[in-house]
Amino acid sequence: MSEGKPPGRGTDMDLSQHDLSSESVVHSLVHSSPDNIMLLDLEHRVLFINWTVPQLTVEDVTGSRVYEFVPDSHHQPMKDCFTRVLASGQPDRYDTVSVTDDGSTFYWESSVGPVLRDGEVVAYAVTSRDMTERRALEDRLRQAQKMEAVGQLAGGVAHDFNNLLLVMRANAELARTASPDKVDRFLEQIDQSATRAADLTRKLLTFSRRQHMKLEATDLNAVVGETLAMVRRLIPKSIELRFEADPSIEHVRADATHINQVIVNLCLNGRDAMPDGGVLEVLTSRVEDGHKIQRADGAAARGHACLSVSDNGDGIDPEVKPHIFEPFFTTKLPGHGTGLGLATTYAIVQQHGGVLDVESQPGVGATFRVYLPLSESAAVAADPATREPAQRGRGETILVAEDEPMVRKTVTTILEDGGYRVVVADDGQQAVDRFERSRDRIALVLLDLVMPKLGGLEAWERIRELSPSATVLFTSGYGDAEAASGISQAQRIDKPYQSDELLRRIRAAIDTAAASADTA
Repeated sequence: MSEGKPPGRGTDMDLSQHDLSSESVVHSLVHSSPDNIMLLDLEHRVLFINWTVPQLTVEDVTGSRVYEFVPDSHHQPMKDCFTRVLASGQPDRYDTVSVTDDGSTFYWESSVGPVLRDGEVVAYAVTSRDMTERRALEDRLRQAQKMEAVGQLAGGVAHDFNNLLLVMRANAELARTASPDKVDRFLEQIDQSATRAADLTRKLLTFSRRQHMKLEATDLNAVVGETLAMVRRLIPKSIELRFEADPSIEHVRADATHINQVIVNLCLNGRDAMPDGGVLEVLTSRVEDGHKIQRADGAAARGHACLSVSDNGDGIDPEVKPHIFEPFFTTKLPGHGTGLGLATTYAIVQQHGGVLDVESQPGVGATFRVYLPLSESAAVAADPATREPAQRGRGETILVAEDEPMVRKTVTTILEDGGYRVVVADDGQQAVDRFERSRDRIALVLLDLVMPKLGGLEAWERIRELSPSATVLFTSGYGDAEAASGISQAQRIDKPYQSDELLRRIRAAIDTAAASADTA
């Protein structure tokens, strides 16, 4: 190395004297790549590979079909991609997920390029990249940006809650002094306000929680409508918010919670572009062509839905436009934004196999369009049919473990009026102790997931040690029941619930347990 020259640069080597196309140079370049590179023939046999398969040498792998050593979860996406490349003669890509024996999850992004001879595809060049760390970083960035939005929503939610509490308290006071013929009217107002408050809490919890993406048939118009109900609390009165839904749109293949975040991000971006007021317009429409979009699993989509969010603000400067989707890029003043909103939105849309673009001119405003592939199936979970009246208890004993005194008293009243006997506990440890003393007569344990001393899950583990056949129903004020592993939908009831729903669920759990015991 020459003195005074930085390492790796400015050496005296004359590259013109070397054949950079030689086999040795190409070999060095390929084998030094951090990506996995393979060359496959049309039968998907390995002609070349630059990485070592566990417990196999390169010689072992060469000549074998690629499916003999890649995870099963990769097989179908690879085959589908090879088919597309062979038919089109153009490069293509696919995404896969691998789960190791120890439960670790790895995300892979792969591209397949055609090797052509006389215009015919004669082989496939496959490049795969480990995207696990990048996905983890994207998840952290998305959650950070999401919590920033939740902070903004909190003020509007607090305002709405105070209004609802005012209605409930006022009607409760009126009911105390009203004549019997007027009491029902005041109680109805209280019930309606409580229902609205519960719905508001559910939306905020759904939006804020951390969860993995779950792509399924989703009603886009319904998601947009529900989200805009929250967004309206963040939009000043000087901005008119319009929403026009295309009723012809079928369901998109999407994760509703993540699309919810996309809508919030784009609407807040539009709001910030109009500090003096204006019009924020949200539209949905169906697109048959114009954007070649594939689903996240690599399969071709049969059509697309377009979600557009438009503002008539100052627009985007042409020099700024190429950078707006970069993480931490922002034109806002310090302390007025993290620069994560549009970057997060872009990442979410990409993970859906969709496309996000923007059209803007200075002084005219901006329109962001999100293109999402339609779902193969329009079937979504339907609302349950009209429920039958809850059956009364038959004198069974229920152990209620709840640390909030007012909730504990209310649940006790519901159960006793519903024909049950009740044993109460105000923390998890007390629940275990009281179950141990009365295990022979307790038909079901109603456990709050979050309690002092022992949480619901820990208390349940100890109760099962005392009686493996015990029956449980978990309850939680968190929308996802703490995402507790091992808790099925049939084992939980989320707060706030109505009295008839609680009675119905308890009756069903007891009867199911009894039927299982009879057939055992």
